[in-house]
Amino acid sequence: LATHGTRTEVYVTTADHAEGAPSSGEVWEQCPGSIVMQAAYPETEETPEQREGTAAHWAVEQVLRGQLIDVGLIAPNGWVLDQDMCDGAELMRKAIPDRVRPLCRIEQRVHMARRIHPKVWGTPDVWAYDPRDRTVYVWDYKYGHGYVEVIDNRQLILYAAGVMEELGLDDLDTRVVLCIVQPRCWHKTGHVRRWSVPMSDLRGPWNRLMMAAETAFGDDPPINPGAHCRHC
Repeated sequence: LATHGTRTEVYVTTADHAEGAPSSGEVWEQCPGSIVMQAAYPETEETPEQREGTAAHWAVEQVLRGQLIDVGLIAPNGWVLDQDMCDGAELMRKAIPDRVRPLCRIEQRVHMARRIHPKVWGTPDVWAYDPRDRTVYVWDYKYGHGYVEVIDNRQLILYAAGVMEELGLDDLDTRVVLCIVQPRCWHKTGHVRRWSVPMSDLRGPWNRLMMAAETAFGDDPPINPGAHCRHC
């Protein structure tokens, strides 16, 4: 159940992917009409790069759940794990502090219905809440080569909203640490990049994303071209 202004909605999620996916939050924030346009022209099959990324994420999940993986192991989608995938999974494991690891939720869906919109939800790779210092952690694993910025990252900011909603946290009394782990991106900032801020600092981005979502799922959402078109 979610209330938006004068409107109350009941939402039940059975789909595998949200219409307002956090992974494309940067796109639909700037171009609300992109959600409708992409729904009209869906991808018919996975590209080799997408299949490789799916297998790499599966390898990470196995390692974080305490399972052994090795080169030559076949992922559920039929992709054969290579050394890069095994090394990347270990990098992800090491990016999570030992003291936080027992608190981690792996591939657990969160909803942003109250803070953003009922049609916006997603599944972070890993998230945790440590009540000892009232800190929310979100880790996102990127297997591509192209640099992904962690600061103001809309996908992670949306996930943080979902974790806050899931746990009923007060953003005035909570800190958030957002983390991108990208083993195949050779950048001066390193393979593991973190952004730590008071949760209340995310109110501005949340408000902008909420307004964009309201527009995207309203009547005749606008189409706004720009640099974000590259990922549309």
